[in-house]
Amino acid sequence: MPEELPKLPPATRQPGGIFILKGAKLGVPEGSFQISISETGKLKVEIDFHIGLDMTDRWLAIAEINQTKAIEAAGQLDLEWPSGNDEAAVPHLESEFFYSIQCVCASAFAIDAFYASVQEHIDIPPELRDAWKKNRTSRPARISDVLRRGFVFGEATSQKIRSALDEIFPYGIRQCIPRQRCRNLYTTQGSVSGCLGISCGSGKKMREIVIALLFP
Repeated sequence: MPEELPKLPPATRQPGGIFILKGAKLGVPEGSFQISISETGKLKVEIDFHIGLDMTDRWLAIAEINQTKAIEAAGQLDLEWPSGNDEAAVPHLESEFFYSIQCVCASAFAIDAFYASVQEHIDIPPELRDAWKKNRTSRPARISDVLRRGFVFGEATSQKIRSALDEIFPYGIRQCIPRQRCRNLYTTQGSVSGCLGISCGSGKKMREIVIALLFP
């Protein structure tokens, strides 16, 4: 049975005002700011704020936190494994998997968040978007195309970016949301791998690829 979640604290904060987080942007769409006077002469002001938040740095921070925890769990697993005490080793194996899978997913989400923030400032022809939809263009191909249009780099760099994206997204899909069918077990670097092949090394690799893409 899953552990019972803690109860939510009583709602004591009253809503009001606008709190802007780091990296957020505040917008007032056209036509959303209106000033009028009622029949009784009372001034009425209506405004509709839109808020956007770039999550790239947050997802990178989440990936780093979980990578650190996965490495710690892997270290504990390496200490317990030689003893043959499964009861002592399995919790560390599961912890390594738990934190590693979050690191892998957060790394992919960081790239997706960066892609979303960049494409807002790039003119993407409607016919290209239609072609993506019609041809079911992969996520890596779309992101690579947007980055190529938004930044100036040569063909060699473009190929490196596409290669890295091809490794990040299919890996996350196949490994982090695996099918229930059975497949062969294996070890990595001569040591015990994480559940379903996801270990602290998997998360570390994905995070390093993302950082290399965002901070070349």
